[in-house]
Amino acid sequence: MQKTVCYIIDFIQEIFYTLAGIEPININGEEIDLLTHFILANEVKQIFWGILLISVILLVVFVLIAIIRSEYVNMENKKSKGVILGKAAQSFLIFLLIPFLLISGIVFTNTVMNSVNNSMNAYVIESGQSTTIGGQILVTSGLYA
Repeated sequence: MQKTVCYIIDFIQEIFYTLAGIEPININGEEIDLLTHFILANEVKQIFWGILLISVILLVVFVLIAIIRSEYVNMENKKSKGVILGKAAQSFLIFLLIPFLLISGIVFTNTVMNSVNNSMNAYVIESGQSTTIGGQILVTSGLYA
């Protein structure tokens, strides 16, 4: 019974390591973490480009509407074209910044998770393999049995 529980704990640990980017997966002979593989897949890149294209089109349309609206508003509430174009440029930079921040956040999180995992796994067997949580529980519970 205890052996089964330890296997389940080790299985959960392996799933966590894979999803957290600690344990790389092998795809077409390339070692890469799972989340980076999904984010850098061609389908996801096409979706990002499609969303960027739609957002640029909407940005141009709404900027034109804002410029036309500002021409017909009375002088007290009138925004200059420079302010409108400045806000449009700021929005465009945010469109470009989101994918970069997403990918850099994933790389940063994977690096932190690997560092935390390496610091927490101080005990390494002489063959170079680290022990699993289930193995540690099994050895600890049967220590003086």
